[in-house]
Amino acid sequence: MKRYVSAGCTLVSLAISISLSTSAFAHVVPGINGGNVRYVKCGASRQGGDVKYYESSRDVWTYLDQNGYSGTAKKVQHDQWSVYLRDNQGADVQLDMDKETCTWRKGDNIRSYSILDADDTTE
Repeated sequence: MKRYVSAGCTLVSLAISISLSTSAFAHVVPGINGGNVRYVKCGASRQGGDVKYYESSRDVWTYLDQNGYSGTAKKVQHDQWSVYLRDNQGADVQLDMDKETCTWRKGDNIRSYSILDADDTTE
């Protein structure tokens, strides 16, 4: 029994460490919300694997990933904390300033990343 309790505590400790280290990367400028955000960088870490979203015109956002792939996304709506986009490949994206997460969803495929940077300017 002790072995299972010890393993469980180790997993909980590991999860807390990962959560704390991931949130240490986030940099959402104070006062940024779903109504005024114009630039969001999402990813697993500052070392790479990121996607940048920025408002390129009214209700249109452009995104660029670390491999140089770019596309556009139409703003479907926004609320107090989030901007909701539909990208040119039919995926739904939620940029959540409160939870500091970017969620990408296409059918049953769902991915969630940390917001590494966000601002009310386009870069």
